[in-house]
Amino acid sequence: MIYYLGTNSNSPYYNLAFEEYFFERKAKDDVYIMLWQNDKSIIIGRYQNIYEEVNLNYAMANNIHIVRRNSGGGAVYHDLGNLNYSIITNSNKNNDIKRLSFPIIEALKELGFDVCFKGRNDIFYKNFKISGNAQYIKDNKLLHHGTLLIQSDLSILSKVLIPKVKFNDSSSTTSIRSRVCNLNEIQNKKYTINDIKSKIIKKFPIDKEYNVSFNECSEIKKLMDSKYKTSEWNYNKMPEFNFSNKKRFDFGTVEINCLIENCIIKNIEFSGDFFALGDLEELERSLIGENIKNLHKFKFENYIKEITSEEILSLFEVFNLNI
Repeated sequence: MIYYLGTNSNSPYYNLAFEEYFFERKAKDDVYIMLWQNDKSIIIGRYQNIYEEVNLNYAMANNIHIVRRNSGGGAVYHDLGNLNYSIITNSNKNNDIKRLSFPIIEALKELGFDVCFKGRNDIFYKNFKISGNAQYIKDNKLLHHGTLLIQSDLSILSKVLIPKVKFNDSSSTTSIRSRVCNLNEIQNKKYTINDIKSKIIKKFPIDKEYNVSFNECSEIKKLMDSKYKTSEWNYNKMPEFNFSNKKRFDFGTVEINCLIENCIIKNIEFSGDFFALGDLEELERSLIGENIKNLHKFKFENYIKEITSEEILSLFEVFNLNI
């Protein structure tokens, strides 16, 4: 049976929980098709370092949600001008990304968009990316999902996905930035998202629309609260990486170099032309094993002359320690 699923929500936390809920409960021969939209959000790939990918200060200041998904791949920006599609099916013979993207491409071509599949997982109009795809496979089941830029605010995308500092030797998956554009920027006739949504739905042999029960909604909300809304899932899941930063203050220059894994400091060193008040090695030893979110508890002014805790914490500003 091929079902169409409507989430009736623009919450990225709820929509990703919704997607996972039906992926986990999929029967052997069932197929689910989803078309959905999110409020302003950054959706991070499962194996990415969030601090490498997202300007957290900009995201927080502009009320942009940050959520990690189950599939791999790169970070993407969602808003109500972007249409997301998901296909939940069996993985044994159905995991070819190009083939699964074919209904989307055919729908867009019928609307007059000269698009094509390019690279490992993208749909392009000429040299502009309009759609990226990712997949998650488990227990012979496949979740294939992608984005479709229609009338998204690309000015926000360019600001929120620019990293602010240099990370080194990271084993996380970094995003490959491509030039992007909206479909409505390349077509004289402007289509609404519902126009494009209707055309895509017709490209799938859907048997019926699935009516989500009250109990199922409750289970989805539980998953949302226990996983997709938590810092443990969204922020703390990241591989080991080296982080460094350097700043000049009135009293001198301070540089930090540290090794971090899942937000825990595994090693850290301070250097610079400042004057020390105490044993810096003692400070460094005390920081090992600490979560970076707990740095505000330490009295750095006892070790470096004239420095304030705010100045030290500014070296870690990319981690948005107010989270």
